[in-house]
Parts: sequence; C-alpha cells; structure tokens
Amino acid sequence: MIIYDGNENFLFTIVNYDDSTKKYSQSLHYFNNEGQEIWHIRSTTVLLDAILILSDEHVFLTGFVVGYDISTHAYIYQLCSQVLDWQGNFISPECGYVIEDSLSINYYEAFLGGNRDIIIIYNKKLPGDKINVLAQRLTFNGIKLWGQDGNLVFPYEYSQQLNYAVYNSQDGVIAVCLDSRFNPENDRWGRYIFSAQRISLDGQRMWPDSGIVITTNKTELKPYAVPDLSGGAVICWEEIGADSRNGIFAQQISRNGNLGEVLKLSNISNSNIKDVQDYCLYHPYPNPFNENVKIKFNIPQTELVQIQVFDINGKEVKTLLNQKLLKGEHHTVWNGTNTQGNYVSSGIFFISMRIEQFMTVQKAVLIK
Repeated sequence: MIIYDGNENFLFTIVNYDDSTKKYSQSLHYFNNEGQEIWHIRSTTVLLDAILILSDEHVFLTGFVVGYDISTHAYIYQLCSQVLDWQGNFISPECGYVIEDSLSINYYEAFLGGNRDIIIIYNKKLPGDKINVLAQRLTFNGIKLWGQDGNLVFPYEYSQQLNYAVYNSQDGVIAVCLDSRFNPENDRWGRYIFSAQRISLDGQRMWPDSGIVITTNKTELKPYAVPDLSGGAVICWEEIGADSRNGIFAQQISRNGNLGEVLKLSNISNSNIKDVQDYCLYHPYPNPFNENVKIKFNIPQTELVQIQVFDINGKEVKTLLNQKLLKGEHHTVWNGTNTQGNYVSSGIFFISMRIEQFMTVQKAVLIK
C-alpha cells in the first residue's frame, strides 16, 4: 500500500522474495515528492493485508502474520503491529507487538486513535464456534489500553462478524457487522441481516449491547459504509433473490444511534425524497491540484446549498459555500486554505455538497 505523510512525501510497503533462500521479507520505503528515497527498512516479518497509519511521531504498520496449525490443518492469523519513528528506526520489536493471537478469520480495520496510538477492530472466533468482534487500542510502546483481550463490541449470545468500520476523530468507530440473531444458517439462501455498534475513544459501547439493527431484510451481499461527516455513517447494501425487496438500499445512522429513513436507490424518484439524478457534484478540476481547485455542481431547483471541505480524518477544514442558489449549474473555488486562512499541507481531502435530504462527496488531492 502507499500513503502520503501530509508533507509532500509518501511511504509504501513491498513484499520481497529471495529465490536463493526461498524466503519472503517485507520492506517499508519513505520517498520525497521528487522520487528520492529518504530511508527504507527491511523486515523478515511479513504482514499481510497491511495498513499503514501515520501520526506526528510514529509510523504504525499493522497486518497479519500467517502460520499453519498441523493438528487442525488450518491457517492461523496473528494480528500484529510494527511501530517505527520517522527516521526509520524500530520502536517495537521487528516482529511487531501482538494484538491478538490465533485468529481464524483474517479481517480487521485500523485507525489512528490519538497522536501516539491506534484503534483496531477485528473478528475473533470464540468458544462454541461463536464469532464476535473485538476492539483494542494499542500505544506506540505496546501497551494495550483496553485490557489484554480487548473489548467485546457485541457482548451477547449471537455471532457477529465485522464487515466494515468507519472512524471519526471525535466520536470513535462505528462497526458494521453481519448478524446471526435471526438464524441465517437455516436460510436456504445463506442470507444475513446486519447491525452496527459505536465504540467511543475510551473503548465504551455507546449504543445498546446488542447494537442497532440496520435491516431485518436478509441480504446475500455484505454492506458498505461511509462517514456521514457528522459523527454517524451512511450504510448501503443490496438485496437480491427470493423473498427479498430486490434493490440497492441506503440508510443513515446518527452518532446517537438513531436511524434515518431507508432509501431504495433504484426507485428513489418515486418517493418523497429528492431525485438524486437531478443533483450533481462534478469531479473537482484540476485533480490533483496545486493552488486552486474548481468545484462545479448542479441543482434542479432553488435550494440552500452547503459546500464543505473535510480532511481524511473527517475533520472540517473549511466551509466554501452556505447560501440559497437558483436552479442550474454553479461553481466555487477552494484555494487550499482552512477556516483561519492558513494553507493546509498536501494530502487527500473530501468535498461534500449538502442539500436538505441529499448529500454527495468527491475526493480532491492537494500536492504542493
């Protein structure tokens, strides 16, 4: 994977194979924006499905170390995190800090918790073949802030399996999970419902222990979620097959766990919700940009329009527009400054357009 550091430089990881020794290794490279290597490190520990997370002081590289259990003939996944400083020196052991041992399900999400730690949400198989979702907060020096075994995201009798998670730097993590409480193993089509839970930055469950059920209409396909930029999330899923509503659906869940109206996107124009096809936020141009980026949009009738810029952590950078406009095509320009008028560093930003019950987002990359 590749990630920008916010100062015009970037990091990426490579898995290497030595044909002479028949062994794998992993290297982490740090380059400036002119393509010159600042440093690189090589490790004999290979982290699969790796996620790079950057803070002002540290580089976190989290992923799975894979082993094989001969007795059960099954692969075992160990979730680990390597921590380095910005000079490329290991703070953790080279093999990383072990977050969780002997996982049989290799899916997780990781986010920057503070300036010196990360939050990890992951699946774990518990006794009795139950699957549940755990959360852990790990500091740069390997301390587990939420207990040795982490916190259960859903501490009740049914299995849950993490499918997606979204993060907000003020409100914590919303985990969206497949849910077995309506006995999907007896569903001949193998369909699931799914539910959500919010974990605060101190590891507390903010909604009921059983979570918030997003839909009781079973789906064969896993849900997808994005932040709603207000501490909640918008969750999308598709229902297909017999005894289903056959369509693509979306629902907002607020930071307080309140559900919005379910939208069937395939026939939304027939409801009392605005026809999304009449609204358009075009791709920003140029993109990537260096000084100014033009943001063009269309509205079908006179509306109060809000155009805002957010950073990659969901924090508002600047409100570009908040006024009533006549129907038609309009544009505004962002010059790369924040609300205080200061120029922001290079990075990925999200430009949102909000109009009453409609919102859409485009991505813009600032390179200086």
